[in-house]
Amino acid sequence: VAMPEANHLMTEEGVSTGLFCVADQKIHTDWTYVGEGKGAFTQQQVYNFVGEQRGSFDKHETKTYSHWRPRLCTLVLLGIAAVALAVFALVQYLTLGSATDASTCGAQDCLCGFHTGWEDDKKVWCCQNHG
Repeated sequence: VAMPEANHLMTEEGVSTGLFCVADQKIHTDWTYVGEGKGAFTQQQVYNFVGEQRGSFDKHETKTYSHWRPRLCTLVLLGIAAVALAVFALVQYLTLGSATDASTCGAQDCLCGFHTGWEDDKKVWCCQNHG
């Protein structure tokens, strides 16, 4: 009886998707002859699972992933988050700017609100006391 070939390689290709990413997937299957009655598969035109310790070959799979790229929904979520952050920053900037107008400054604070305009009473007081 002739000995079967010791190793056979098969490769399957596909696409694997996760929650946030998509990647190309390759599965390399290596069939190794381990002896009659010691493997889980028998050799025919295809390998058939016959049960543990009943076949002559064992199957070893190696998955590799390449060309990772974000899913469209991930890009949309990141875009929405960026817009929300920009709107938040703009609101904070505008709120901070309006908080220092003349109406919120003390009557004797000559550095506060000068860029938004002072009332006449404040102008007179600041000129008399600070020049």
